[in-house]
Amino acid sequence: MAAEDAPEETKVSDRGMVTIPADLRRHLDIEPGDKLRWNTDKEGNLSVEVVKQRYGAFEDDEMKAPMGGDSLETHDIAGNEEDPAFTEDTWMAVVVVDANILIDYKDTSPDTRHERAENIISAIDRGDLPTARVTNYVLLETLNWIHERQRHDIAVDLQNRLTSSAGFEMVHCAQKDFHRAVELFESNERLSFGDATIAAYMQRAGIEYVYSFDDDFDGIEGITRLDTPDNPFNWPHQNAAKVPME
Repeated sequence: MAAEDAPEETKVSDRGMVTIPADLRRHLDIEPGDKLRWNTDKEGNLSVEVVKQRYGAFEDDEMKAPMGGDSLETHDIAGNEEDPAFTEDTWMAVVVVDANILIDYKDTSPDTRHERAENIISAIDRGDLPTARVTNYVLLETLNWIHERQRHDIAVDLQNRLTSSAGFEMVHCAQKDFHRAVELFESNERLSFGDATIAAYMQRAGIEYVYSFDDDFDGIEGITRLDTPDNPFNWPHQNAAKVPME
């Protein structure tokens, strides 16, 4: 079907999935990893925007600045998202990235771990490390922290780069993750609530590795913390964990 011909219909599956016609994929150059952004107007009309993903989205990033402060202030809210549906038949090796990695990547203050964070983010963005998932809690905490340092432009830039980089994947925690996070927070004196939401998501999704500078993860069962740009799935005798693609 040519792009200018009559529109083609596709059927929504029981799981809410829909197939993009092959002619449209070719015409719009839609490739695996690209995202579709769905929008509706006041009249209920639906429009779809293709969000191209690529490796190297962080390569030309010069929008970094000292932001002051010597500790990470958290901004957490309760999650009310539906349980993400693990519906794909394929599997991939994934990790999770903590807010302090993202913040220190943008923050060039002398008392931050900027260089280590930059090495981790750059390696993920190049595809040298496994796909890094960023939860809605982590994104909220990161962008709020940067925004409240009155660097709104840097917060917007980071959000755009995360969305366009093929090395990162944005995910929403399920409501059951919030309830599990409360349990973890109440039973672990050293664990912040923000980190508890990460741990809860990782435990449910079967993800072992998190890039983080917070050592409160070190005592959580089933979670291994990394603070250098090492690929855990390249370690000797280490098999890639089978994690469903969201």
